[in-house]
Amino acid sequence: MSAPAGEHLPLELLIDYFADDVEPAQLDAIEGHLFACTSCTAEAERVVQVVASLRALPPVGITRAQIAALQARGVRVREADFAAEVRKVAEFTPGDDVLIHHLSGLDLAHAERVHVTVKVESSGATLVEDHFAPFDRERGAVSIACQRHFDRFPPDVLFEVRVYGPGREPALSRYLVPHVFGR
Repeated sequence: MSAPAGEHLPLELLIDYFADDVEPAQLDAIEGHLFACTSCTAEAERVVQVVASLRALPPVGITRAQIAALQARGVRVREADFAAEVRKVAEFTPGDDVLIHHLSGLDLAHAERVHVTVKVESSGATLVEDHFAPFDRERGAVSIACQRHFDRFPPDVLFEVRVYGPGREPALSRYLVPHVFGR
């Protein structure tokens, strides 16, 4: 998918471009458009800034100890539980630095590893993946840290969690978490 003449490149396509997730046949058209369109070039620069920020962060998943360390440093953390297949809005308020989403209801009793994919629900574009996300076996949850600067991403966030265990196909759970950023 590329932009028709006179139109801008969709944000999801820019994300795919910088994630090296576009067909080779699209590369020339995308790069040509970025060279000629100052608006799309500016948007691409914003995507690059967010991608650079994401790469500098720890993986998507966060442990109880990491949450406690953030709080000890004075980071304002708000936590909420989310159930699979239930759409629940996550709202950043002015008093929040980090939202912790506890993706609950997972069968982790025999889990060997957990894979988390963060996607844009409307397009299916992958924003980030963690192939070895930390998980809380006792709580039956994977905890995800979302930060305020993620407001540059599309708000319709979908978390896909795959639990891998011995001798079975991975179990998939989907968490629909639209994000709203209050100012």
